[in-house]
Amino acid sequence: MEKKELVEEHIGRIFFYEGQESIIYNYVDDDGEDVLLKRFRDVRRDGVTLEEVSKNKEKKLEILTSLNIKEFVPVKDALFKDGMLVGYTMPKINGVQFDPDTKKKNKIEYLNKVRNIMLRLNNQGIYMGDITRSNFIFTPDGNAVCLDIDNYRIIKENVMLDFDIENGEVDRFRRRCNNYLLVDNYNYNILVVCVMGNIAEGHLNLFAKNDFPLIMYTPHNRSVYEELQFIDNDYSGELFELELKRKNS
Repeated sequence: MEKKELVEEHIGRIFFYEGQESIIYNYVDDDGEDVLLKRFRDVRRDGVTLEEVSKNKEKKLEILTSLNIKEFVPVKDALFKDGMLVGYTMPKINGVQFDPDTKKKNKIEYLNKVRNIMLRLNNQGIYMGDITRSNFIFTPDGNAVCLDIDNYRIIKENVMLDFDIENGEVDRFRRRCNNYLLVDNYNYNILVVCVMGNIAEGHLNLFAKNDFPLIMYTPHNRSVYEELQFIDNDYSGELFELELKRKNS
């Protein structure tokens, strides 16, 4: 990752607008390459200014890009304005988000892939927090690409860089459980319920009707589901187990 100055004249059309703390633009970098620019908002919708979080993001990007983790979206240039990080560029990747309107087999393959990535990152002291479909894309050959890495939490020796913004589930976890090392376990389990139960992500009344997806029933999974409903400081972080039933040969 190189550090360069943002060139306002090189910013093109908006590619994606709905990010809580950023807007994605088309951008022509100093090499003349057509890339994407993730530009942070000067002021987020919750009133937090870029000045408050820019240095935290800069430190995180320096650490994460140095690890050469294959699933991370490649960061080409960190862009600065008046000495402050205001965004970064990424290559345009041929990929799509996971479509939950698919077979059980495909859902399980997707969720297991996310689970494996999450556990490997956690073992390195990296926590995603916002584990939702929109933060992963998959290339035509099936490889996963993790987006929004600038919002990850990093906990390493002498380093603690926190999330810059919390989605509803991360906030709920923080208020109910003080074991912050299990935040990804909780959010991954929420993703499982949404995908397997065809429930919209971010649904605030996820457990209101106790709609446990029968498609994934086992005694273990039922126990995990019940723990999610009443999360507190005794939360164990047990993960759902998803396997396809083998046909008798």
